[in-house]
Amino acid sequence: LDTEHNMLILDASNSIITVDLESYAVNTVKQEPPTFQGSLAAELSPDRTAFVYNLHEEGKNGVYRLDLGTAAETPLIPSGDTMSFYPVWSPDGQYVAAYTVARKPGADSGEATDASAMNYELYLGEDSPMPFGASITIVDKAGQPVNEVSITGRILGHLKWSADSKHIGFVSCAKPKPAQIGATSGPDGGLESDAQGNWEIPSLRADSMWIADVATGATAKIADLSSISTGETVSIYPLAFSPDSKGLFYQVIQEKSNSIWYGAKDQAQTQPGQTTPVKVIDGLWYENDPLPVFDNQLSAIIGETGETGGTGNSGGAKDPG
Repeated sequence: LDTEHNMLILDASNSIITVDLESYAVNTVKQEPPTFQGSLAAELSPDRTAFVYNLHEEGKNGVYRLDLGTAAETPLIPSGDTMSFYPVWSPDGQYVAAYTVARKPGADSGEATDASAMNYELYLGEDSPMPFGASITIVDKAGQPVNEVSITGRILGHLKWSADSKHIGFVSCAKPKPAQIGATSGPDGGLESDAQGNWEIPSLRADSMWIADVATGATAKIADLSSISTGETVSIYPLAFSPDSKGLFYQVIQEKSNSIWYGAKDQAQTQPGQTTPVKVIDGLWYENDPLPVFDNQLSAIIGETGETGGTGNSGGAKDPG
């Protein structure tokens, strides 16, 4: 429901439809939009005027923006030598960030119809690509390049925008072998499929937490995760930035426990090498965007079952909770 424009936006009958709540005029913006397992695989802009999604159609391959008013599709990050996916709007609606991977060596890029996702160095999960890429591409809403964020020798994942749209947070992992369709399963834990198309899901263990400046592309490692990213660790991912965008809360999911940690950009800059993770509290952070902010604090529901609440003081890494 878009109360600002008095409009209802629907994903109905495999179409994107808008309904004017004054005239009740119904407009089918796009037939058969990109879907995943029956759900709309697109993200609505913060101002509710456009969708952003991946297209794999004849003559259209890449990240596209769909204008709800005109139904025009604009390429933001076309596929070619690279492919970008899982686009995410910045909170102010001015930028789009997406994971980017390279085309596999030997895969022909001469034809648009050859832009199959399997021609790129994706890291596949059970039924879809995992949210990791060799870099994170940032463009403005018109498709003009803003920056490309990368860490040498690492892949990046679980990107998170800051509330002011000036920074992104993400984890880095050692680079595994990408999917090789038709190959035999390898002994190194890399992602290779057998002749039937089955594959081994790679174990992507986060080794560091980072903050990147959108305008400059400068990166700061805010936490070395090697001490907590162990064999019992299932996942580590960013949760939310501090109100001043200098720090980042992140979730650590382990087999027998959940906990919330914090890292600060200032600490990484003023104390090089001192990026020891700082534990805030045990529990599971229940996401609720946008989070209520009170001066230098933000409020979040934290608990194993959602029965308890907590407020994280984000004033600095020395006193994060």
